[in-house]
Amino acid sequence: MYRSILALMVVVSATSVVTAQTPAFTRTEDVIYGRKFGVALTMDVFTPKEKANGAGVIFCVSGGWVSSKDSVNAVYYAELLKRGYVVFAVVHGSQPKFTIPEVLEDMHRAVRYIRHNATKYNVDPERLGISGASAGGHLSLMQGNAPKAGDPKAKDPVDRQTSKVCAIACFFPPTDFLNYGKEGVIALGRGPLTGFRPPFDFRERDAKTNSWEIITDEAKRTAIGKEISPVYHVCATSAPALIIHGDKDKLVPIQQAELVVAAYKKVGVPCELVTKVGGDHGWAGIDKDIAQFADWFDKYLPAKAQATAIEHTKDAPDAIKKALAAKTAVLIDVRELKEWDAGHLQDAALLPLSKIKAGTTADELAKLMPKGKVVYLHCRAGGRCVTAAEILVKQGYDVRPLKDGYDDLVKLGFPKADEK
Repeated sequence: MYRSILALMVVVSATSVVTAQTPAFTRTEDVIYGRKFGVALTMDVFTPKEKANGAGVIFCVSGGWVSSKDSVNAVYYAELLKRGYVVFAVVHGSQPKFTIPEVLEDMHRAVRYIRHNATKYNVDPERLGISGASAGGHLSLMQGNAPKAGDPKAKDPVDRQTSKVCAIACFFPPTDFLNYGKEGVIALGRGPLTGFRPPFDFRERDAKTNSWEIITDEAKRTAIGKEISPVYHVCATSAPALIIHGDKDKLVPIQQAELVVAAYKKVGVPCELVTKVGGDHGWAGIDKDIAQFADWFDKYLPAKAQATAIEHTKDAPDAIKKALAAKTAVLIDVRELKEWDAGHLQDAALLPLSKIKAGTTADELAKLMPKGKVVYLHCRAGGRCVTAAEILVKQGYDVRPLKDGYDDLVKLGFPKADEK
């Protein structure tokens, strides 16, 4: 079983040489995107020589959470390169040395690095997709559903970036380690995944000895298992996902794909499952199915010219005040907490743009902006609320950004919070 996963990482090895059908590209090898414990984390960057479309696809080089540069395969990226995508083949810290929670941190770092260097690679940081197969599919879904916000105070500017991606396309991903194959089956390096124990040997530091200790407490292990399962992170701000899965897969049952598709359906975010009839955990010609991934990215990573432009609302200030008083509308302040603390409007609720970009759950959004109500957004000068509106409108809200900033709204008679 373990060998089958390793073989999957080079599933197109029979055609792993660059062929005449592979579009012309440049390959920048061993780009260091981070370091940990004295080890360099690297990626290879594939750039199409012609017709670059300004978007990027991050490919998780991972099978069984084993990651190796030997598995970076240009043929696998051929269709994406043909469509003009820059491909970032990310090699993460590999098991058995590193566990899944540690691998996930590597992926956050990789996305942040790409965002920070977007200009260098001629990609739009808001047009990043992610892909992978098996464990790589799992990592893709985690990145698209559980991104992390950047730390604005971080010493390293890379860590100030969010790790959010905008679209997912992957093959046969594990999605719920607590219900693996059927309800109640726990597969944290046991049961169906007995041959994959190392990535599930979750660890923590002993405060007295500073040494790593494997966590054996079942409650803690289950909590971590839930935290690393994509299905529990699906929310209204999840990235749209396409999954191709074989219905005869004995290692990762197609039930895993079905679970996450059902979760997406509940929150109303696009997610499609393409069933490969008779397909096991990989199949001959799998590289040809990448065309469907490219189609998905074409749809959900559109050029800005194709996107619907969001403009400031023309609603009059008095009409906005009446709507807020009648509770048919809500007012959301998308500035940051520090700005809010310095002064905010009485009728506003805080939802910083940084949090919106990082991902907000459907429940959080519902509390602040119930569906059916008009959502007015404001910031300091009118710019950030347009960016926020572009994200929130995709969740089905009637979002209307205000051109007037906080100080202007106060002058227009909107009461400050400290005024009675």
